[in-house]
Amino acid sequence: MKQEWENRYRQGQTGWDRGGVSPALNMMLDHTGLTAGRLLTPGCGRGHEVVELARRGFKVTALDISPSAIGHLKRSLAQEKLQAEVLEVDMLQWQTKYPFDAVYEQT
Repeated sequence: MKQEWENRYRQGQTGWDRGGVSPALNMMLDHTGLTAGRLLTPGCGRGHEVVELARRGFKVTALDISPSAIGHLKRSLAQEKLQAEVLEVDMLQWQTKYPFDAVYEQT
């Protein structure tokens, strides 16, 4: 499965990737009063939403199986001097060591 997802990212077969943060996420954050907390984003892909959540003060743990997607996310976070826990793992096999306040997944 890992190679299949990696191939999709390398070949640009990622129609769900808008190239930026989802407008729905910004609307939700702007209008629901959610405050920063510990948040999990399984299957984060290139992590556009992870960057926005970190920018807004959330402590994000981001998971994806694709090395290319994870590499992109790490570069984006570094470029903006933001922090998140970014793990290249199969989310179906991963187990957390601590609880989360929320989970964000949109695709």
